[in-house]
Amino acid sequence: MFLSLIGFALILPGLLEMLPPWLIPNRLSDFSYWGALAGRMGDDLMEYLRLKPMMRDVTYMILFYKQAFLTFMSVIFVLLICISRDAEIAANEHPDRISSRTDPVPLDSHKIHMVSCQSRPGRQGVAGRIVY
Repeated sequence: MFLSLIGFALILPGLLEMLPPWLIPNRLSDFSYWGALAGRMGDDLMEYLRLKPMMRDVTYMILFYKQAFLTFMSVIFVLLICISRDAEIAANEHPDRISSRTDPVPLDSHKIHMVSCQSRPGRQGVAGRIVY
C-alpha cells in the first residue's frame, strides 16, 4: 500500500504535465478564473451541441444513451434490493421478544440449536442459537 502511494507520487508530475495548460491556472484560488472557465466550457458545449450530427455521432449517441439507461436501472435495482432487505430485517426483528429478566438464568435451562448459516456465497458456517 505504501509503495503504491510512493509510486503514485512519483508519477503525478508526469500526469500533471499531460493536462492542457488552459486547465491549470497560475493561482488555484483565483475564483474569477474558474467562473470564466465554466462559462467558456459552457459556450463550447453549446456550440458542439448545435453542430449537425454525422452518422458516426448518432451511433455513439445511441450507445451513450443505452449505457446511461443501463447505469440508471442498475442503480435503481441496487436501491430496491437494499430497501427490501432492510424491510426484511426490520420484519424479522421483534423488540417485544427481548427478555426483561434481570436475574441470571442458568445455562442448562437453555436449549442450544445448531443451525447452518450461509453469510456469504461460498462460505458456510455453523452458528448457535439459544432458544428460551
